[in-house]
Amino acid sequence: MRPPFYEITMLKGGYLPADFPSIICGDKKVTWKVLGERVNRLGNALKDMGLKKGDMCAFVFYNRPEFIETCLAIQASGAIPVPVNYRYVKGEMEYVLNNCEAKFLLFDGELTGVVDEVRKSVPSVRCYICKGENPPWAENYEELIKKSDKKEIKTDVTYDDPLVIIYTGGTTGMPKGVILTYGNIHANQDSIAGYLINLLPKLEDKDKTLSSLERKIQAVGRDLFTAVHKIFSSKSLEDKVIVINIEKEKGVQLPPITAIKEKGEIKIFSSAHPNPDIKMKIKIKETLREFFNLEIYSSTLKGKIKLLPIILQKEFKKEIETKAKFSLRLAIAKANFSSYIPFPNYLLIVPPMFHLASFAVWLNHWNYPYGSIIFPSQKSFDPFEILEIIELYKVNEIFMVPTMWKRVIESLSVKFYDTSSVKIALSGAAVLHADVKKEILSSFPNALLLDAFGQTEMAPVTTVRVDADEETLKERCVGKPVPGVEIKIVDENGRELPPGETGEIWYRSESLMKGYLKDEKKTKEVILENGWFKSGDLGYMGKNGEVYIVERKSECINTGGEKVYPGEVEEVIVKHPKVAQVCVVGVPDETWGEIVGALVVLKEGETSSEEEIIKWCEGKIAGYKKPRVVKFVKELPVSPVGKILRKMAKEMFKE
Repeated sequence: MRPPFYEITMLKGGYLPADFPSIICGDKKVTWKVLGERVNRLGNALKDMGLKKGDMCAFVFYNRPEFIETCLAIQASGAIPVPVNYRYVKGEMEYVLNNCEAKFLLFDGELTGVVDEVRKSVPSVRCYICKGENPPWAENYEELIKKSDKKEIKTDVTYDDPLVIIYTGGTTGMPKGVILTYGNIHANQDSIAGYLINLLPKLEDKDKTLSSLERKIQAVGRDLFTAVHKIFSSKSLEDKVIVINIEKEKGVQLPPITAIKEKGEIKIFSSAHPNPDIKMKIKIKETLREFFNLEIYSSTLKGKIKLLPIILQKEFKKEIETKAKFSLRLAIAKANFSSYIPFPNYLLIVPPMFHLASFAVWLNHWNYPYGSIIFPSQKSFDPFEILEIIELYKVNEIFMVPTMWKRVIESLSVKFYDTSSVKIALSGAAVLHADVKKEILSSFPNALLLDAFGQTEMAPVTTVRVDADEETLKERCVGKPVPGVEIKIVDENGRELPPGETGEIWYRSESLMKGYLKDEKKTKEVILENGWFKSGDLGYMGKNGEVYIVERKSECINTGGEKVYPGEVEEVIVKHPKVAQVCVVGVPDETWGEIVGALVVLKEGETSSEEEIIKWCEGKIAGYKKPRVVKFVKELPVSPVGKILRKMAKEMFKE
């Protein structure tokens, strides 16, 4: 097969309207046609310069169109993209480039200084390509694109081939290169889609008053199944009941879908109507993208001509079967070949794309027939810019990490912005506390709040917690496993624990990474022979099958033989009326081994003391869990994706 996400890009570039945007960043709008041409030109340039299938190709870009077109161009040639953290200093970048033995390095001109520093110590890199004013030792990015051929690139990959190498944050040493295959990513995508579809209300609840969750998930379902919008756009079909059965040869299986239109509103249900007017069966070999891709062709005359033989072939092979009256089948064919585009679906991605959370969100959205990606124009996070983008483009989906969500909510209290367009508020990469969730639901009234939990090694989502109103919120609950992901909680000997008992979380799934690059020993330490992956996260299972996160195993504090989980202490301290943020770590101590230390950021204009914070904890947690030392700081050390860097926090106590 061709690299799937490259194939989607070429398909949309060829058949979506010429002015339909793929990426928006500030005043710059890149249409699918332009993106497709640039990807091909860059890909052909890289191939002509010697990049071949299986080679590692590194790149360092901010959240800009160049990140996406570079990644797709590398995949187009069958090579393996390696996105690099743009905040890395010389030693870190040097390590990553040598570890993956990158053959090429593409980079933003603003990063020329650090790239120049590492050149002499990364012998594998034989070509440097700079976006911007290029130094004499680097090729010019735009010049290469301008002079190269725009023909499509023919390369075959398999689902077992690496799609990307993502380097983890390196909280316990140097970063590890996580090898994720096309199969890993697609398995996780289908798991997430299956999870959302299973949340849809059942048909038997059609005439009941739907809950806030059911109403909001209906709205998301309408966006996911845009094909039904085309069918119901026909006057002769708008009062018909449609049942769609998507049959997959392998992987996550999906329930039947019933679609109806009542009082001008399309409603989607996750069960089959007993007497539908139209019954459709669609067979899929691998992933849901095969289903979504069919919809793109009808957007242009060129696509309609291409679509007819595809549909006829699939009907002949019984990959598509429609049972309905002849007059209805004709109406469906006419509707499917109409140029009707239901709506553009805008996704705003804020965290850095080199992190798998943002990278995977992008790839998920790339499957949407009419999806567009928006990046903030500023490199540094500006909550007011985020709100301006939401209001200007009527953004449907947003992905941010918890610290970003908090700042955006605080900014809404300063100035009003219209947030009613947002249907999905997506958070990940760190625990989103219930008090912040409450504020998100209040500030984005039409949004379904999806709190995705997982890790890079799992490609990345393992559980999803969905909330639609304040009454359903649960602290540190990250939801139920997505379909296709097995989870168990085990003790130190690997024995499974009953609900309510804290232990390490283990996963098993087709989305599990291929392994760590050049580190077979570490790979074998975390992936057992029977396929279980040791996550390093501590948590417990609720009685209803939901997972609750306690802490990273490596961050548990051992004070005098007693275990203290930092998150538990943080939840108490952060409720102090003067406290804005807190980070709890173990501080080395000769008597106790470790004592509990708290770094505290106070709200603007507030003052406090160590004694006041310690006293606040009395009666709220056990005595041994109270902080013995409190240090007040202006800000906490955090990663680019908002994770608190506890290793750096410990160093601050040494100071």
